[in-house]
Amino acid sequence: MPEALDIIARFLDDAGARVQRAGAWPEQLDMARELGPTTGGLVALHQRFGPGEGSDAEPLTWRGRALSSIADALASRDRMNHVMKVLRADGEVDETWWSASWLPVFEIDAASAYCLDLSTGEVVKWANDVPERTVEAPSLEAWLGVIAIAARSGLLTWEPNGMGLSLDYQLDPRVDQWFDALQRLALPGFPKRLGA
Repeated sequence: MPEALDIIARFLDDAGARVQRAGAWPEQLDMARELGPTTGGLVALHQRFGPGEGSDAEPLTWRGRALSSIADALASRDRMNHVMKVLRADGEVDETWWSASWLPVFEIDAASAYCLDLSTGEVVKWANDVPERTVEAPSLEAWLGVIAIAARSGLLTWEPNGMGLSLDYQLDPRVDQWFDALQRLALPGFPKRLGA
């Protein structure tokens, strides 16, 4: 994990990205540790790039989804869990739409997120308007490792003010297919449909 974060940090430095790097406050890291045994990667990520108070630098962002503080991630999870309690009263919502064990790590306004499943350690890609969920990686560490390989391989770019770390479509319009192939090669069996 430290090597993947080092590679990502060097990529951001080379791109001239002004990304928050002070690391999360100790209270935030303690909150992450208290979430259970699957949070080692989350703690390491927040030690390096965790949003801190008073920084004018951008949060670390992956494909338009910003790294949430631990407190914000917990608040988002609680909000979504409340929504699910209301929706489940009708009996029409599939449990795979949202799971109480998902913690939004990178998210856009509760519309889409990359979540850490605290029960399994897997990274789940969620969007409120897409019925199928995918499990992107067996762990946050493995998922960040793929992003680091993509950065080292020249598949990524930095787009300030919103998109952040993104696939470099100027390189080739098929770069998303290349990233998917890289992910499947680095993490056999991933991504996969949730429940598959």
